[in-house]
Amino acid sequence: MATAKPSNSIVEIGGPEAFELVEIAQELLTAAEDPRPVVLDPTARYFGVALSKDGLLPSRMIATGTLSFHEWLFTSMSVQDVA
Repeated sequence: MATAKPSNSIVEIGGPEAFELVEIAQELLTAAEDPRPVVLDPTARYFGVALSKDGLLPSRMIATGTLSFHEWLFTSMSVQDVA
């Protein structure tokens, strides 16, 4: 999307998989070999707003990626190890 022609509209971008934030946080900690547990707080607010379970998922004019979060994380971690 960053190198495509301007669409002159809002395009939401999503990956090929949907995750809950708690799952992403746990995978990040696991990849960093951080043993801390991730605890879900069902009463937590997102910038002061209660979200539904799919509240952060793209809803319209979606551009779906093909790279999974796990693949992206593995590649990102590998690049950092080399640098």
